Amino acid sequence: MWVDPAVVPDYPFSMDWHTSFTQGTGVTPAADPSRFADGIEGDSPSATPPPNCDNNSISDVLHWGQAWQVGDSSPGAGQRVQTDYIQKRLGTAVHTFIVSPPQ
Repeated sequence: MWVDPAVVPDYPFSMDWHTSFTQGTGVTPAADPSRFADGIEGDSPSATPPPNCDNNSISDVLHWGQAWQVGDSSPGAGQRVQTDYIQKRLGTAVHTFIVSPPQ
């Protein structure tokens, strides 16, 4: 998986959230080889703006891009099969603008 280092702030005021995500490799579970595993961590309760647990709180805070590759365990190598953006919001995080297969 490749992660775009360019983090784009979306929150209209001051914010100090972080990506909490690094480029790496993963192994798909043998039970279902068609699935990807991804983890987007939350932020500190003392962050600005304060995150919450309300999935209806959809105010965007920041986003960045990523690409998924298969067939090689080296970060950034292999056949690209999907691109998307990780969008962190006040109450949740989602994948947006998913393109698979990539153009």
